Amino acid sequence: GPPVKIPVGPGGVRTTHLTPNRSISLGRLRSEYPWGNAGEGLDDGPSTRDTPDMARKPRIDFPGAWHHVMHRGARRAPIFKRDDHCTLFLECVGDAVQRSGLEVHAYALMPNHFHLLVRSPQATLSRGMKYLLASYVQRVNAERGWDGPLFRGRFKNQLVTRDDYLQHLMAYIHLNPVRAHLIQVDVQIGRAHV
Repeated sequence: GPPVKIPVGPGGVRTTHLTPNRSISLGRLRSEYPWGNAGEGLDDGPSTRDTPDMARKPRIDFPGAWHHVMHRGARRAPIFKRDDHCTLFLECVGDAVQRSGLEVHAYALMPNHFHLLVRSPQATLSRGMKYLLASYVQRVNAERGWDGPLFRGRFKNQLVTRDDYLQHLMAYIHLNPVRAHLIQVDVQIGRAHV
């Protein structure tokens, strides 16, 4: 693998090569170099670009947590090609809500990505999203005669910790299709036109 420089004391650096079977953890750095500054500036360990086999950080989720969840199609390709794909996705959302106890308070389905505002009363965000994404991909792939991924990597989520941001986020999600010029809103009547 590529050479990686690791701090080893006052002004010292050790160079090592990482291979698929060898990664360096911050805990190992601290145990090998106990004088305190080994690993400073490496709170998350070496960059994941240098160690593709390194475990991911766990998602922050706790009972009652609010999350802005987003996910995009692989290669930015459309994940909703027809209206019935949107209907199918919302059916999968409903199934995921029943199975995991998640609460969906807002959503926007864009051609190549989606946004959800989710509350996780039982800290089940990952389980609910895993079910939602897997069930949607399986059903769309079966319909199209495809196999393989529809989404790009892991879904993203942002923990929402402030009430004022929660209100802003709800408006942001609902207005996303308007800003993308996918729908027109008649302000006087308050109706959306697709």
